[in-house]
Amino acid sequence: MQLLIENKTDNKIAVKLFPKSEYLHNDLYDFSDFGSGYNGTEHNIESNRNESLYYSENTDQKPFSLAAKIFDSIHITPFNKDKKVMKFSIDTVIGYSENLFDSISSWNYEIKDYDEPDNFNQNPVESHDYSFIISIDKY
Repeated sequence: MQLLIENKTDNKIAVKLFPKSEYLHNDLYDFSDFGSGYNGTEHNIESNRNESLYYSENTDQKPFSLAAKIFDSIHITPFNKDKKVMKFSIDTVIGYSENLFDSISSWNYEIKDYDEPDNFNQNPVESHDYSFIISIDKY
């Protein structure tokens, strides 16, 4: 299972993640539950691109629940003239019409098949991707 932020605006967006303390390691955070390493807490996402927030082996969970388990809050700033910051936290949202931590939030679900070859074999991988879309008509 993979959580992603997808940028469907006309501009680049800056994403600042605030992971819970047990996932935080200096300015990096543990971005998977199966030991894949660490990732930075700040990302710029170009228009019509996405960025992975977290990987989990457990596909029997909801994306908003997993986001609430890993993050205290997420701030998103568009690179437009207003630069109005969208702030998402477990109990509130500012500057956007829905909260990615809420059970009624809209997450796009897609199963993607990847081929992860090693030296001698093809290794098909099935990924359950949940994308929270940032679009201009919702802020």
